[in-house]
Amino acid sequence: MSEGWQNGEARDISKSLCGGINNLVNRVILPSKSPRKGVPMTIAEIKDAIQKLNREELSEICSLVNQLRWDDWDRQIACDYDAGRLDFLIREADEALNGQDIQQWP
Repeated sequence: MSEGWQNGEARDISKSLCGGINNLVNRVILPSKSPRKGVPMTIAEIKDAIQKLNREELSEICSLVNQLRWDDWDRQIACDYDAGRLDFLIREADEALNGQDIQQWP
């Protein structure tokens, strides 16, 4: 787990991912009166359920996972910035700007 995560952010990401998968699986795969509704799925159940999805549903779950990964990346960058771990980049940019050591972007 990343050291920059605070206040259970990793747990929130996991809940969001599992919630999205559970919602999709409950809607598509399980019968509407299933006793499993609302019960968290195991990884094995998730893998099995994903294999039963059609192309459109698989695309939806891939989009969800991709968005969660990008959201995680954004949170990590924000945590790194807040913790000062990116200050060296700002210093390097300022030094390059002040020293006129900047090249045109192609």
